[in-house]
Amino acid sequence: MLPRACVLLALCAAVCVHAHKHKHQHTTEPTKVSSTPAPAESAPVVRSVSGVFRGSWMASRRGRRFQAYRGIRYAEPPVGELRFQPPKLKLQYSGEVDASQEGPACPLPVPPTYYIDEDCLTVNVYTPTTNSKTSGPCLFHRAISMSASPINKGPMVTHQRHLAVLQAQILKCPTDNTSVIYDCLMKKPWREIGDSLPQFWSFGPGDPVGLWGPVAEPDFGQERYLSEDPLAAIQHGRLHTVPYIISQTTDEFFWKAFPVLQNATLLKTMNEEWERIAPVSFLLPPENRSAAVARLREVYLQNKPLANDAQSEKALGRLYGDSVIGFGVHRLANLMCRHSKHPVWYYEFAYIGNNSHYQDPNGKPRGAAHHDDLLYLFTLSYMFPTIPLSSKDSHVVDEMTAMWYNFARYGDPNPRGDTPELSALAWPAMTPRQRNYLRRGDQLTVHQNMFEDRFKVWDELYPIDY
Repeated sequence: MLPRACVLLALCAAVCVHAHKHKHQHTTEPTKVSSTPAPAESAPVVRSVSGVFRGSWMASRRGRRFQAYRGIRYAEPPVGELRFQPPKLKLQYSGEVDASQEGPACPLPVPPTYYIDEDCLTVNVYTPTTNSKTSGPCLFHRAISMSASPINKGPMVTHQRHLAVLQAQILKCPTDNTSVIYDCLMKKPWREIGDSLPQFWSFGPGDPVGLWGPVAEPDFGQERYLSEDPLAAIQHGRLHTVPYIISQTTDEFFWKAFPVLQNATLLKTMNEEWERIAPVSFLLPPENRSAAVARLREVYLQNKPLANDAQSEKALGRLYGDSVIGFGVHRLANLMCRHSKHPVWYYEFAYIGNNSHYQDPNGKPRGAAHHDDLLYLFTLSYMFPTIPLSSKDSHVVDEMTAMWYNFARYGDPNPRGDTPELSALAWPAMTPRQRNYLRRGDQLTVHQNMFEDRFKVWDELYPIDY
């Protein structure tokens, strides 16, 4: 989660804690939610100053019941004149709000059965109790960045007008100036805008991975979400620090190599036009670009042509992962352990279970891919079944959710006596001198200097003051 002058940092997963008297037992799982409602009974209802909300009962995979309030609008629908505008806070709800179903995803290319809509600014709230004596205001007192970073190779951009122009061209809008682009896009159906995403890709499906990113906006008198480059904010202490967990997976975006290597046209293009393709695929900033593409080819590919073989799969997959996610996360962790007033814990997710966001043609996971740690924290029922208690993956769910519970409640993922799953865990915080990290493989083990041999070349190409 990115801030303004007082910077909050990129948050891929946040836990909002109510100070209830919950005791985490080995037989419960506080954060793993099932998509199947608990046995039918009268739906829970909560009354707030904003309105009345009717939710549903749900159960964890270990049978722990909790209340779920889903699909609640936190802002007015971003339709009509509110399209492309900052979210307008919804302060009051009329009548009883049905919060028993998921809200829609925002527009994007998906199968026809997937629930999407332009009116998609909703939030889900899960709680084991609505006891007002033990629950408190929901504030961010800790942060978790899972495979994401607001810091990367170069300075944050101050505008992305070129993407607005490209969007206009794709939808056959005039591009004479910003006003005509805006007026035309305001009239386009939301589904047409969402379905246009593949036309932004310039080198094969899904490439580049990152199109839109955060913008450090100059002050034109408008409301600004992010007013300063997070790198400068961290370096100069203009940030609100909290206990922080930062992570990456072992095989971030490694699978991006396969569509290139297995397609003769893309393979030939990448080999013959490396200087043109590499900056696009590996999200390289304009600064030092010629030297960077040559050096990366030398370090990762040993200046050899790519081929559809295991050696190229490993080398190109690693380059995709390091450039898109890995180096930025490395840089964030090293900055925060120097500038934060609170502990920073760093981990590598290396576990390969029965399911993964990338599986080979035979349905077998090939690595610890981007997003794979989420499988053990939340039920991702749109793609995967709930992990059964009898599965070899079950202990990973127990341990991951216990660490998140500890961190949410105490500001420290290490055990406090109420999480027996973690009785052997001793996860030291990262410091500039002792760059410790936890490796979540089949077991939990502590190591130092995560992937620093690989990230050295990136620090040489894009130096900063840590």
